[in-house]
Amino acid sequence: MLINETLVPESLNYSCLILALISLFLASMAAPWRALKAKASRQHCLYAAMLMLTGCWILGVRLSGSGITIHMLGITAVVVLFGWSLAVIAGCIAQFCLVLLGLGDGYSLGVNLLVIVVLPATVSRLILWIIEQLPSTNLYAYMLGGGFIGAILSVIVSATVLIGLSFWPGAELLHTSLANIAPYLFMLSFPEGFLNGTVVTAATVFAPDIVRTFNEEKYLGR
Repeated sequence: MLINETLVPESLNYSCLILALISLFLASMAAPWRALKAKASRQHCLYAAMLMLTGCWILGVRLSGSGITIHMLGITAVVVLFGWSLAVIAGCIAQFCLVLLGLGDGYSLGVNLLVIVVLPATVSRLILWIIEQLPSTNLYAYMLGGGFIGAILSVIVSATVLIGLSFWPGAELLHTSLANIAPYLFMLSFPEGFLNGTVVTAATVFAPDIVRTFNEEKYLGR
């Protein structure tokens, strides 16, 4: 959900940008840089994830007259593969690339970072944490819960927060646009779940070594 700069008041964008930069700073401090540097394959997978995110966001559909582009988020799969901190960093870099390429609005960067990167990444990590606390050792609970359900809930939460932000003073244009297209935002939840669930399942089955949040002892008994 890329938001056009004409819909975002200055105070809202700066407030969201501050929250996003704080999240990026915390992610940079918590990121497992040593583990990432230890294997070139992990670095290559992370670069591929950044390209995947950029591709997902480029291949969006701008809804006529709304100033809002809807697209797959893809951030849940990155959280499952690399953890919250690297997912936030990868998502922010992908957003910055869109702006540099002229495919994104620099003025509305704060709102886009918060709604497209930080919120869905946080929701996805929270769902993973809940799954980790369950006594069940069912592998499907991890793959479907972390990938499918996590992605669905991340879209729902992001769309709900975006609608809430439309009540910000001066965001009347954003509110008007969302009033017409809000149902479409929530309709993205199932395709988002399918996309991320497929990526998570394939990675867990065929390359579990690159899935940082996967606990082999718990789910495979070794």
